[in-house]
Amino acid sequence: MIIPLLVRRRGTILIDTFTGAGPLSGHSPDTGPSNFYSASGVTWELDGAGNLINTPTLGSTLITDGSFAATTKATAKTVVGITKANPGVVTFAAGHGYLNGHVIYFFGLTEMTELNGGYFKLRNNAGNTFELSSQPIGTWDTASHDTSGYGSAETTGGACVQRVTLTSWTVSNAEWAPGVNGSGSLTGTADCSSVGGTNISQSVLEIGRWYQSIYTLNRTSGSCYAQMGSLVLGTKSVDGTYTEYGIAEGSTNFIIRALPLLGSISTVSVKKLTDSELSERHDMGFSQGYFQQTLASIPVGALVGVDLLWNAAGTDGLRAYINRATGTGVLRAQIAGVWQTALIDTAITYSAGKNLVVLFDGQYVYLFYNNALVGTRQDISALTTITSNTYWGNFSTDSSTTISAVTAKPLSYGADLFDPGVYAIGIGGWVKYGNNTVTNDAGEIKITYVDSAPGAYLDLKDSKDLSADLVVGGIYCLEGTARVNEGSVNTAIYNGSQNVGTTTVTSLTPVRFRIFSIEKSLYGSQIILAGMGGTEIIWLGGNMTLRKVQ
Repeated sequence: MIIPLLVRRRGTILIDTFTGAGPLSGHSPDTGPSNFYSASGVTWELDGAGNLINTPTLGSTLITDGSFAATTKATAKTVVGITKANPGVVTFAAGHGYLNGHVIYFFGLTEMTELNGGYFKLRNNAGNTFELSSQPIGTWDTASHDTSGYGSAETTGGACVQRVTLTSWTVSNAEWAPGVNGSGSLTGTADCSSVGGTNISQSVLEIGRWYQSIYTLNRTSGSCYAQMGSLVLGTKSVDGTYTEYGIAEGSTNFIIRALPLLGSISTVSVKKLTDSELSERHDMGFSQGYFQQTLASIPVGALVGVDLLWNAAGTDGLRAYINRATGTGVLRAQIAGVWQTALIDTAITYSAGKNLVVLFDGQYVYLFYNNALVGTRQDISALTTITSNTYWGNFSTDSSTTISAVTAKPLSYGADLFDPGVYAIGIGGWVKYGNNTVTNDAGEIKITYVDSAPGAYLDLKDSKDLSADLVVGGIYCLEGTARVNEGSVNTAIYNGSQNVGTTTVTSLTPVRFRIFSIEKSLYGSQIILAGMGGTEIIWLGGNMTLRKVQ
């Protein structure tokens, strides 16, 4: 594939650090248009500590009975008798259908009246007999209720017991039940004693909408996670109240799933976010460019990032963001007002104060975080309603997420860093692997496979073929041509920890390649090859350039 040379486009340059407090209407960027934030909604403000924050409006919760107060009592079953003993043993008539872990409610007992109005968890089943747990969920299956101090045994019985379930929630398994305290009272929780893979859910979401979810976990062991449709949020194995954000995918169900879990869930809330409040965008006058944010802090569960290549109507564009609920970096397209499946959804390691960089070169979108490429570069040339759009901006879900600096520029470059004429007659600093050969073939670097698939490499530093060392955190563009005699060979930049911009060369006719990378560590970058074999030869044009993006 022929990749055209980049043409520099004029456009807005924005460099901004933040001072003051209050609405953005009174804020002027350090460099760039004073009206950059004029289109932003009232939710975007400055916090007075050098940060940009966003506080979108939230409506009422979509969850019915997030406090788990509503319960449903099933058809009454027959109690045959209850012993006056330690532990007390309840016998039900055949066909009761009860299992260990079910919660039952007693009423109408005529002899052991102390149990009337009580909610208990069943345990230690044998045939048609059960004991009543005397413990809360964390130890529910360790001890049973002592009925020896009650007035008399229950011998009359009758239709005096009902199973109790959660009214508003769909429960996948009996291991989820209304919470009880072991003394006959409900606790206002959803209790779980699951061995794993079970859940509670409500169908309250719209696919493709953004939501905030909150729930409280109190566990003895195990873990759980929340889902927005098929979007799995972060696994939780520590007690706490968790606020998380995401986009509903795949289904309309909000789900809390046990992995397994011995514990309880309480105070569940799910609220929809208005997408227009999550971002502020400005017509930057360019599509090919980059946007860099310094993310001062991202609380667990939050989303923050960049909107890029949007149209004025706000129906088509891209969103690149860090999702701390899932621990991923994400790139997602919206087309005709509908959010699409993520183009990138790759695990990242969060570190406060690091940069998020999104770059578009006319064909590929690169997403970098903390000087590392997230996922792989994405070819969006087929997304024709997006590629020429010029609106860029910030995206954030809550005021606990802070952006301390922003830079947005069209693509432009410094001087070529390769030493002049370095490949006119020699191979410079190229190093072969194994018994492969590296020669100069009429100004091209010719690498011939003998016994090592990586072919050869070049360290990108001053002491080799460059006029200066690369700057850590700097964005660099490598351009050149490559051709092969047969088969296919990959070329890429290795940045010290990963391959960036892998390009597969399959043609004897020279193919132009362009790769953007961020210098992760001093002397860390190399031009590398991969996948050589047989009698393959690759030629790299001696007219390669390496330029810093300005």
